[in-house]
Amino acid sequence: MTSTGRKITRRPVIVAVLCGGIGMVVGALGGHSLAQVAPPTKHKGLGVNLLATISPELIERATGLKGYHLMVRSLSVMPGGQIAKHDHVGRPGLVAITSGELVDGRASGEKTYGVGSAIVEDEDTVHWLFNRGDKAATAILCDLRPPKK
Repeated sequence: MTSTGRKITRRPVIVAVLCGGIGMVVGALGGHSLAQVAPPTKHKGLGVNLLATISPELIERATGLKGYHLMVRSLSVMPGGQIAKHDHVGRPGLVAITSGELVDGRASGEKTYGVGSAIVEDEDTVHWLFNRGDKAATAILCDLRPPKK
């Protein structure tokens, strides 16, 4: 009993210990984003459509880059869908999100992109994408593709 006559029980202590333990586990996981756990190795729930392309001849005349072509594509990633780990060496691109959200995973962590934002894919980019939302995420992709080998 306390000095006020109230009985002390163990229940608040047990609840406090459990909450503290759960908080430590969540805090420990919070320091490691899901992107650092394991990037996907297979695509899932994707739709990609070619919208337009600029021929290698026109790219060469305009820029001097021989054999490259520019593509604009639409992308849809269904809820729970993913794009496997890949790089952009020699093929830079831009991804403009038009609906939903895409999570861009990299070795350094994750970043969520929503409508009106864009992902820059340069020669140092190694990444993967997830749709963790409950509706399809869509984007417009623009890629400068190197000559086929």
